[in-house]
Amino acid sequence: MPVTAGAEERLRARGRVVVPDVVANSGTNAWWWVLYGDVAPNAASSLAKVRGALRDLVTETLKLAEDAVCASRQAARYLADARRDVLLSRTGA
Repeated sequence: MPVTAGAEERLRARGRVVVPDVVANSGTNAWWWVLYGDVAPNAASSLAKVRGALRDLVTETLKLAEDAVCASRQAARYLADARRDVLLSRTGA
C-alpha cells in the first residue's frame, strides 16, 4: 500500500520496514521481459523471473537504506537513477 513520505518516516522511526510501492509494484513490468526476450512467454518462466527480480530488488533496496541510514524510498530512487542510462541504452531512447 503506498504511503506518504511522512508516514513512511513515522513507520521507520517505529522500527517498521517499508518496501516502497514503486519497488513492490515493479513486478507489473514483467511484459518487458517477454517483449525483449529475457524470459520465455509462459507463466512458469515469467513467475520465476518476477520472483527472483523482486527478491533481489527488495533486498538491495533495504540493504542500501540500512547502510545509508535513509528511507527505503530514497534508496529505491537512488537505484533507479543509477540504472537509468542502462535502461535508456537498451531501449534506444
